[in-house]
Amino acid sequence: MIQRVLREVEVAGWQAAIMPFSSRAAARRGIEDRHARGEFDKGFYEERIARWAGESDLEIPNPRSLFAVAVPDRPIRVRFKLQETTLATIVPPTYLHGERSDRAVEERIRKVLAPAGFAVARARGPTKAMATLSELAQYGRNNLAYVADLGSYHRPVVLVSDLPCEEAPRREPKALLRCSTCKACLAACPTQAIGEDRFLLHAERCLTFWNEKPPDVPFPAWVRPEWHNALVGCLLCQEVCPENRPFIESIVEGPSFDEEATRAFLAGVAKKDLPVEVQQTLEDWDLVDFLDVLPRNLGALVTKATSVRAKNAHKKREGRK
Repeated sequence: MIQRVLREVEVAGWQAAIMPFSSRAAARRGIEDRHARGEFDKGFYEERIARWAGESDLEIPNPRSLFAVAVPDRPIRVRFKLQETTLATIVPPTYLHGERSDRAVEERIRKVLAPAGFAVARARGPTKAMATLSELAQYGRNNLAYVADLGSYHRPVVLVSDLPCEEAPRREPKALLRCSTCKACLAACPTQAIGEDRFLLHAERCLTFWNEKPPDVPFPAWVRPEWHNALVGCLLCQEVCPENRPFIESIVEGPSFDEEATRAFLAGVAKKDLPVEVQQTLEDWDLVDFLDVLPRNLGALVTKATSVRAKNAHKKREGRK
């Protein structure tokens, strides 16, 4: 039955591995061990990690296994028209169509298991940590999970099942071998979130952490305007990573918004007050959940673009003298 599931996943173009259900507790223990050693910033831990610390209610009776699945995902380019120019920006992998993708994985595996009397559901818990306890993924220095032939350009999904799975010796998460000598992401990270002092990311300094904050939280004063590079998240470390070299150019062309829509986004106009066609585009591309942070995040990108244009114009004028 396990092989049937893995074959079905392969047919869909995904990758998967199975591990015992005890791996979830192991993933949580690993996180708590780091917390006990003081390796997490207090604010970051409380905001992003603490919810995974304790045991949660079981998704299904008698859980015995976990399926870690990697679904290929690509950056999506979104364009905004403003003042007779077009600002092209990127949404990194994992942000868009997540619910749609996770549901597709769950339904496909359920079609294999249900006729044999087995249940499956999406697992709660630290997804990356669980995936790296399987044979599917390894950690990169940038704290992302890497999968063979996909790099970090994928969406990790973990499902829990009552399908029997043999217990195995505890497997420690592995780091990419290349990371022991490569410093590409370290050099590319403008905030020094990726440091030489340790392998673990200083997540409290990561741009991703700050532009995923609630809309009323401004960027810290130490975040320089020129560092902004994505509509949400950050793509700098992934773009320079040698593991991602085969996928760097595989950007999906997403929606384009006219100046009226762009100005509405910057002003924080609610979805219901946007033109119907703009609402539909937001829904089609799964961008509705980012409406609240667009005034801040898109505003930062506009400020950066305006500054760059001003500097280029100045250089051009100086060159004519």
